[in-house]
Amino acid sequence: MASNSSAAFVIGSSLPSTQAQYYDRLAVRALFAHLGFQGLTAERQIPMNAGRTTNIYTYNLSPYTASVSANSADTPPPTATEGMVGNPIVPTEATIAAVLGQYVDFTNVSDFALAVDIGKPLEQLSEMLGYRGALVVDTLIQQAFDAAVSTDATCSIQIPDGSFMTRAVINTSVATIRGKNGRPFAGGRMRGIMHPYALSDAANDKTINGLLDVLKHSADGQKSIEDGLVRDNEIRTIEGVDFVMSTNVPLVSGAPVSGKSSYATYITADEMMFSIALGGFEDVP
Repeated sequence: MASNSSAAFVIGSSLPSTQAQYYDRLAVRALFAHLGFQGLTAERQIPMNAGRTTNIYTYNLSPYTASVSANSADTPPPTATEGMVGNPIVPTEATIAAVLGQYVDFTNVSDFALAVDIGKPLEQLSEMLGYRGALVVDTLIQQAFDAAVSTDATCSIQIPDGSFMTRAVINTSVATIRGKNGRPFAGGRMRGIMHPYALSDAANDKTINGLLDVLKHSADGQKSIEDGLVRDNEIRTIEGVDFVMSTNVPLVSGAPVSGKSSYATYITADEMMFSIALGGFEDVP
């Protein structure tokens, strides 16, 4: 905030009442980060009073036994013989258990402070604690994504040193997900999170067939360029990905090379990560 600390006129100490200070009763809004990692998850619920562990399962794909070779006879799948039962395919499942926990934090304020405070301390402190809790949940989901990627290096695309976020990089990321049979969310699109700095790189991509080169050919695209590709933390759809902008993404050290750091960008498909709510997401503030 700007202040004038070198006023030309100074009031003497003989008028002490003029030294009183006034506090504006409207607090300035805190600079909350936009949190979007829960939006990258598939939401599930566990009913009230049903325990703290929920199991998510899927049927394993049945293997296909036929083999085709250019140098030898093909091996057909097993055929049924009239009058014989044969060998059935045994169905199997994969299960993931999610254990719920409770985040606990608190503050306190006296009734005397409530009686003399010029603002609305309970309302403001409640807002701050709510944000603190949401930030914890958002960060836990981000860390779960990082842990999942660490088990499969092919899920991580490193941009070479000296390069930046481009439409081509996002296209490659989406192709990698589709190459693993990842399904888009309802609406037919993937979802992602991007830091403002990475978005700035993408918004400055002026290469042929780059993001700006593609967008400039339509009125809607030109409007997006004028908006900086983002409005209310929602980034324009890029290569089939609905991005949101957030500063709550990690700064990865040693990437792309030792001695440098870069902000991670996340792209995911439906049911690649789950979030569980006790009683329902409508109960979550």
